[in-house]
Amino acid sequence: MEFDKLIDIVFKIDDTINFLWNLYIGVGVVLLGWLFRAQIKWQLSKRITVSLAYIIIAFMNASALLDNYSLKTITLEELRQKPEFSQSPFLQAFAKNTGVGEIGVISIHLVAGLGILIMLWFYTRRKEKDHE
Repeated sequence: MEFDKLIDIVFKIDDTINFLWNLYIGVGVVLLGWLFRAQIKWQLSKRITVSLAYIIIAFMNASALLDNYSLKTITLEELRQKPEFSQSPFLQAFAKNTGVGEIGVISIHLVAGLGILIMLWFYTRRKEKDHE
């Protein structure tokens, strides 16, 4: 593949990765905002439904992020094989910009996801008891 095309592909993959991270953070912030501000009763069925919906969204988001980080790794590896790569300090620095990678995606999703689910279950139970 042509050198310029590979660079464009990396930028497009980065745009997708940024969108997916923004989406994940947005969903988490909206869920937490709703959790703390909503004046509703959190029955067990509502907690289970919201938890499952969040888990599905987080899983799909993590899967898409992992796919895109994998594509980025493969594209950067192909870029490193081009003769122009070794002659450019910019390109060498550019190729080091790999983001959090697969381990980061899994770690962040596990920690943030568990944190949100714990808050969902414990905060809503406490809130429910306060209203009794």
